[in-house]
Amino acid sequence: MKLIVEEHLINSDLNYTILQPMHYMQNINISNVYREGLFIQASTLETRLSFVDMDDKIEVAVKVLTEEDHYGATYELCCADYLQKS
Repeated sequence: MKLIVEEHLINSDLNYTILQPMHYMQNINISNVYREGLFIQASTLETRLSFVDMDDKIEVAVKVLTEEDHYGATYELCCADYLQKS
C-alpha cells in the first residue's frame, strides 16, 4: 500500500517528501528480552534488519518540514551500520 501511495505522489503535481523508516526500536519489548533471554523477530536471523528510534525519525521530519530543498526527495531511514555493511 505504501508503494502505491508513493507512486501517486511522485506522479502528481504536489510538493512531497517521502520518509521510509525501517522497523521502530520502540516496538521491541525490552523487558521480555531481559526476562526470557530471547529476542524474537518475524524474519530469519540471516535477514539484515535496521531499527530506527522514533526520536530520530521526528528529528528528520522536523528538518524536512523546516528546511528547503527536500521537495521530491525520498529518504530511507535506517541505521548507519546497516548502510556500511551493504
